[in-house]
Amino acid sequence: MKKFIFISLFFLSFTIDQSNHIYFDPNYKEQYDISYRKLTWQDFKIVDDLPGDTTCLPSIGITYKYEYKKNKTIVHVNCFFDKSKSFVEKYYMTSSVLNHEQKHFDIAYIYSLKFIEYLKKEKYLDEKKINDIFIKTISEYTIFQNKYDLETNNSQLEKEQIYWDKLINNQLKN
Repeated sequence: MKKFIFISLFFLSFTIDQSNHIYFDPNYKEQYDISYRKLTWQDFKIVDDLPGDTTCLPSIGITYKYEYKKNKTIVHVNCFFDKSKSFVEKYYMTSSVLNHEQKHFDIAYIYSLKFIEYLKKEKYLDEKKINDIFIKTISEYTIFQNKYDLETNNSQLEKEQIYWDKLINNQLKN
């Protein structure tokens, strides 16, 4: 049985000054489109075959960078989907596979927001603190992604996929 792997894209930027005020900049952009959106098969390069049991290989991730300006710590959070590194076997371009991959994107988005929430709880942020919070968030994110794939058998178990769809959609609403 082939396995599905996933990855995504969006940016958020905010500033925490020494008085702990948060300034969000939803228009922050780098090399990727920052808007949350539904994935389509046009986001993937179509191939005849992928290595091993893989049928879909999207490039998804969460990164951050920070800078200090005028006594403010500015953290740019990036949840990305890289079209140039995302592939799907043409025979597996089904709505159920795309839905499964969409949920991986949604999970990345959710954990990007969690990373920001964790940062906002801190009174003071320095390089080590930001990195420690990022590592904690990525660990939680990875566990959640792996559990999702395991329990849905990479979208093969329809009832479990429906359960996870609802769970993830509810988290997106919150």
